[in-house]
Amino acid sequence: MLYNFLNFGGIMGENERFSVDKSSIGLDIIRNFLGVMNLANPILGIKPAHFTSITIIIEFFLFFINLIFIYLIYHLFKKNKAWKSDFTITFLLISSATYLVLVIMSKFFQGIEELNTRMLSESSFPLFLSAIILYFQSDYNKKIIFYLAVFSLLFNAAYLIKTPQNFLKRKAEVENQIVNLKDKKYYFDNIKKVEKSRKEYKIPIINKTFYYEHGNQQKPFIDGNIIISKNPEINLLLKDTVKNKKSIIFSSDIK
Repeated sequence: MLYNFLNFGGIMGENERFSVDKSSIGLDIIRNFLGVMNLANPILGIKPAHFTSITIIIEFFLFFINLIFIYLIYHLFKKNKAWKSDFTITFLLISSATYLVLVIMSKFFQGIEELNTRMLSESSFPLFLSAIILYFQSDYNKKIIFYLAVFSLLFNAAYLIKTPQNFLKRKAEVENQIVNLKDKKYYFDNIKKVEKSRKEYKIPIINKTFYYEHGNQQKPFIDGNIIISKNPEINLLLKDTVKNKKSIIFSSDIK
């Protein structure tokens, strides 16, 4: 935190964030509530790029899965009350609850992203570590934890590599164009109309089809990630507020 303060003028980058968008505060409260509920589910979670009816439906579907996890954790601690005298478990629970309260407060005072799995990992990890410690101290089938871990590993690995071709196809092309961009400090997506990356999904049994637009498969998004991974000193701009336009890489400049 001292390094951040001396080099960037803020402890956690709070001076570089935008103000809270009050126009969508009602929807934000719902989505943040669903995100907090996902705190009890370390296996399944999504971070939607856009507000759509499909993403809301998916989040509510995960909400019911989260309720199952919450009940199981509650039942575990209720049945094994010895944890109250265990300093390690108590400390982990207090750490988890403290971070959760602080990040919720930060969300409503700063323009940070919605509370999702990544944002709440510092709270989710100590919660589950305390639950696993108590689980192994109790008379439960230990193989269940192993099966959940294997499923989580396979599911999340498959999710991460599901569309690598978008990144790899563009990587060589973009890198050839940013060789001489040493004086650039920012990247900004100024393309308003882009080709929509829509994918068809089929729901089994009822045999219904729907389409979903993937925001992270749009060309400007992919190009920006390639540029920033190649040059970490370049910052992503959410709004074009920099006066010196020569210091900005515009997405429209990348062919």
